[in-house]
Amino acid sequence: MNDEPSIGQVIFDLAKHEDDTFGQRTDWLLIFHAILLEAFFFSTPSFPTGAGAVSLFGLLTGYLWLVTGIRQWWGHKDTWRSLQDSEVVGEDLAIVFQGVSDTRRERQPSWYAWARATPAFAVLIPGSVFLQEFWGQTP
Repeated sequence: MNDEPSIGQVIFDLAKHEDDTFGQRTDWLLIFHAILLEAFFFSTPSFPTGAGAVSLFGLLTGYLWLVTGIRQWWGHKDTWRSLQDSEVVGEDLAIVFQGVSDTRRERQPSWYAWARATPAFAVLIPGSVFLQEFWGQTP
């Protein structure tokens, strides 16, 4: 009996792992920036460098979160392409995943089909935080 997982199982496990890490990173982003915003708003005028330090730290982390999100978005697309490749996962699984992809693309109503979690929470929101921090810097 062969105890090694099939390549299809490995790719599927990778996709599940990517989804789990995305959820965890989104939680970290929202919690961390909430703490940063609280620190920024409650820094006192008697300690002006505090607000500047928090702003610079927010700028750096916003940028890192944005770049990480873009990388993760690329990884999601690459994993999904692999799940549809018959040479990688086999003919049966490739047909199933291609069918799921086609159904999502063709049958979802257009008013919400454009919305995607990874671009929104891993790219758009971190990018907005980064830009807000960048343009909201105090001298």
